Amino acid sequence: MKRTLFRYMLLEVLGPFAIGLVILTFVLLMFQLLKLTELIVSYGVGLGDVGRILVYIFPPFFTFTVPMSFLLAVLMAVSRLSSDSELTAMKAGGISLYQIYPPILLLSLVMTLATAGLALYADPWGKSSFKNLLLQLGKEKATIGIVEHVFNDSLDDMTLYVHHLVPEEDRLEGLFLADERQPGAPLFVIAEAGRILSGDDSAMQLEMTNGVMHRTDPADPTVYETVQFKKYRLRVDLTQTMKEGKLKRTYLEMGLGELRQYVETLRKQGDTYDMRRAWVEYHRRFAMPFACLAFGLIGLPLGVSPPRSGRSRGFSTSIVMLCVFYLLFRAGENLGWKGVLHPAAAMWLPIAILLAVGVYLLVKKAGERPVWLLDLVSESGRRAMQWLRRKAGFHDPEQPEGS
Repeated sequence: MKRTLFRYMLLEVLGPFAIGLVILTFVLLMFQLLKLTELIVSYGVGLGDVGRILVYIFPPFFTFTVPMSFLLAVLMAVSRLSSDSELTAMKAGGISLYQIYPPILLLSLVMTLATAGLALYADPWGKSSFKNLLLQLGKEKATIGIVEHVFNDSLDDMTLYVHHLVPEEDRLEGLFLADERQPGAPLFVIAEAGRILSGDDSAMQLEMTNGVMHRTDPADPTVYETVQFKKYRLRVDLTQTMKEGKLKRTYLEMGLGELRQYVETLRKQGDTYDMRRAWVEYHRRFAMPFACLAFGLIGLPLGVSPPRSGRSRGFSTSIVMLCVFYLLFRAGENLGWKGVLHPAAAMWLPIAILLAVGVYLLVKKAGERPVWLLDLVSESGRRAMQWLRRKAGFHDPEQPEGS
């Protein structure tokens, strides 16, 4: 009996989890499809490189969608058992919520370990590899990082404005360039057209035609020079820029060891704000996986509902809980960044709160005692679903016509 129940609950949760993971990941991917389409159509990026981009962006996606999908799966599975009166039959047969929890606990531990691997290793690896791939594509298709009618300052001490961009030919039309790499002697160039040429492994060249150059004499700033040209090439060392400028790795892309060293460097420099942000990120990677454990514990009592209450109740309740979790985590991040809370406390406190609430709800619900918090969450979820249905133009069966 116990083995049958264990296997039954595993299958009940795994089905909605797989569906939820696919749907939520696809929703996040939709926000990137426009950019991926632009890379293929406008810049001629090959399908192989697009596939690599997908491989690199999936780990950060999964870090969020795995816990979210697991909460959705537990709530929907338990809500289905409740709405079909299967949970009532189990209780009549002497099966308590405590006996239903072990398979959910096992899945919680598996999801926690999987999310830990994603958050600690795959997520920073994906972000770092993604940036390196874009840098490589930038050398092959140099106009990838350039936007029309925008002052592009992705390279340190250089600002480029382009009126019109022809990415298929790496051609620029209507250029304005401000080169301030040499202190005290800024260089300003206006040109009709230009191209970005790949040089050696560490450099690229901006070739401009039919333009005028404005600069001051470094020896005598009062001397102002204007030079007209038919063709002018400007060399940009990407390796040096990456070491000194904005292309260097951020703390979000660092591994654990590198991130700890970065925190110590900031501490010695006295940069307390950036140090706190990096330290919050360090603890976030450890705390985030335990959301799966908290969601498994809190999802079981939240999913219990009166028979015939509707299967959508689990979905609406999960939306409310995800909003609560997001708000708690964001509040913790901000308090950690500002120094109100220690970074460790800022990231672990939301998890501790959810675990404590989960234990409280499970004990109360297993003893079949009323819990006002459950009623509040359920009612909030129900009202949210009614609002969404009205916005989508669907009639709510629970709402009489004309009311």
